[in-house]
Amino acid sequence: MSHIKLIKNNITVRKVWYNQLLTGFGSWFSNVAIYTLLIDFKVSPIVISIFAALHLLPGVIQAPISGPIVDRVETKRLFYIILSVEFMATLLFLTVRDIDGIILLAILVFIKMSGASLYFNAEMSIIPSITTKDELIVANDLFAVSWSLMFVFGMAIGGVVVNYFGTDTAFILDGLMFILALINLKTINIPQKTYVLVESFFELIKDGIIYIKNHKQIIHIFIIHSTVGFTAFDSLVALLSKNYTILAIPLAIGYLNASRAIGLVLGPIIFTKYIDKEKLLYYLFLAQAVSIMFWGYFNTNFYISMVGIALTGLFTSPIWSITYSMLQNATEDRYRGRVVAYNDMLFLLSNILTSLFIGYFADLGFGLDIITYTLGFMFIISFFYYRYFFRNRNEI
Repeated sequence: MSHIKLIKNNITVRKVWYNQLLTGFGSWFSNVAIYTLLIDFKVSPIVISIFAALHLLPGVIQAPISGPIVDRVETKRLFYIILSVEFMATLLFLTVRDIDGIILLAILVFIKMSGASLYFNAEMSIIPSITTKDELIVANDLFAVSWSLMFVFGMAIGGVVVNYFGTDTAFILDGLMFILALINLKTINIPQKTYVLVESFFELIKDGIIYIKNHKQIIHIFIIHSTVGFTAFDSLVALLSKNYTILAIPLAIGYLNASRAIGLVLGPIIFTKYIDKEKLLYYLFLAQAVSIMFWGYFNTNFYISMVGIALTGLFTSPIWSITYSMLQNATEDRYRGRVVAYNDMLFLLSNILTSLFIGYFADLGFGLDIITYTLGFMFIISFFYYRYFFRNRNEI
């Protein structure tokens, strides 16, 4: 099944996908604006990395409670609450005018990303219930491609908007996307949950942990999926953008991230034809290692750097979608919200540690090329770990 056929034939997937496009597109506008504000405030590299981590930290902290919330609360009602909170946080970005407001900016980023993380958990938990088994991996590919597509347009257009119209305009446009998403949400017919959870909140948390503990394959898939976190390049791109004199910083941030996103879009399209996708992961891990090291070698040249970061994106999306499908297929419906939340926690923790690693070692004076080589080497380690799991999974 093709991505286009899935969109055409499955109306619920199509409308959930619309909301992903709307919220994703606007959020990248805000992302460019936030990093531009930080650079304008002349903060240190470690502060930039801390803000990159703040985009991810909520998913780590709230994982134990977000899973039970997703499993217990009806999804559509949860979507309404989350989108409303994100909308309000986005508008409050407009109140940050100078470095004195940096604490407020950090709090608002944390609140907004808390909502985004919970929304993502709920979204990924319902995909198996609104698709057939044959549609599942295609749907995961679709959501990976569209996330990347919005990354392309959001970062590229966001860079132009921030450069020529200012950060306030970017925040206002992001808020408008949330209004459109709330309107679209009214038309989505999300299936009611087929199970009833009567346990207390604490019992749900405990039951979820026991379930994961008793299913060792899920733990290994958690670790394998979390390797995508080694591509958390936001702070690296922001630091590199200061070294390019041919473009304004917002444009450099936008164009580099847009180049990466082009690769993220093309990856699932190119590799979707391979039937044995779990075996394909062998080669994707090695290809990712090579592409990141290539980017690191040429990252002082803006134009070649755009090619290098695009190559890293080419292999990131297939790794993400294949490992996510492995996790969804390995999990029972009634536990899926909790499993997805813990998976997201480990994945985001990997992103956070990667962002902090970049900022800390940049502060120590390590070259950005050395830092990039190290991230590439992590995918060589990931290759050997996945090979162990693939060969021994029937015994685990």
